[in-house]
Amino acid sequence: MFKFKELVFYAILLICNLIIATEWAKYGILEIGIQRPLNKRALKATFIGVTTFLIGGYLQKYGYLKIELLKSPYLWQAAAILIGVPFVWMYFFRHVILPKGLHDYNRAHIKTNYWTILHYRPGVILEEKAKLLREFPMAQKAVKLFYKSIKAQERGTVMRSVDRVIDIDERIIDYYGNIRITCGGCPMPIDVSIYSQGAEGFCAYCGSMIAVRRMGDKLYVTTFITGKKPRVKTELNKRNIASAYSELALLYRMLGKFNEAEQSLDKADEVVKDLLNKNSENAESLGIKSLILFRRAELYHVMGGRHAQAKKLYQESLVIDQKLGHHQEDDLIKELMGKLN
Repeated sequence: MFKFKELVFYAILLICNLIIATEWAKYGILEIGIQRPLNKRALKATFIGVTTFLIGGYLQKYGYLKIELLKSPYLWQAAAILIGVPFVWMYFFRHVILPKGLHDYNRAHIKTNYWTILHYRPGVILEEKAKLLREFPMAQKAVKLFYKSIKAQERGTVMRSVDRVIDIDERIIDYYGNIRITCGGCPMPIDVSIYSQGAEGFCAYCGSMIAVRRMGDKLYVTTFITGKKPRVKTELNKRNIASAYSELALLYRMLGKFNEAEQSLDKADEVVKDLLNKNSENAESLGIKSLILFRRAELYHVMGGRHAQAKKLYQESLVIDQKLGHHQEDDLIKELMGKLN
């Protein structure tokens, strides 16, 4: 039987390896080494794991701890537990838990962000750097990863439940105090009592469970979908698509492919306009809009012949940033605008 101190030693190493495996699943094994800012979770887990291993070795050397599992006859069992389990978890987390396309986006985004150190200067064309990047296979791979992530987000999200808020005042109430809505799992109409304080029931057509709760003049309806789950392109999917196109535009800009960069920004802008038409004050959508405006302005800046448009777009980006309270890029934007005078 393992003693308590030995079990604590194994548990710490296993937890640290699981944390590192989770971060690898999110961002890629190679990419995490160039991630900026540095991945603090992976760094802390690595530091704690290495420190625990060294302390364990020291304690065993002087007889304070016996680590039987790391001795020669049991090394395969140790490898299976401390290394095999984290790798199985990494595969499961990436392919089951992580939203589809996010791993590909993160890998491409980290590479693009890293390449900006040498291959990007706002308002300046680095032709030699662009040529080197165009010939770099990893850059072409990053472009494909962006498109792969966009394709995955375009498919939408599998909906296991649907939440809705029904305004009672805007519905027709029958003689028995019911209003008619559609089931969230199918088009079947159902009658819901406006007096429901915590009622539950099932759709007679698709079998989905429906929970209803009234608060004030609104009904909060949750449908737990059974059977085949529908896919819906949510606002989060759309924001992810817009972000991916925006980052792809930056990569194309560094590659010197200005037309492709502009086309990517057009697609990103189209998605964000749809989001802002539904909620013009959403901070996340406005943040993406500001970034698109800046990148389009900077693109027009270096392309030449469109400096008036570039200056206007810089200004629009600055206005949104000030509205959101984001002032990190104020000096850069003002400096670039000054170069267009």
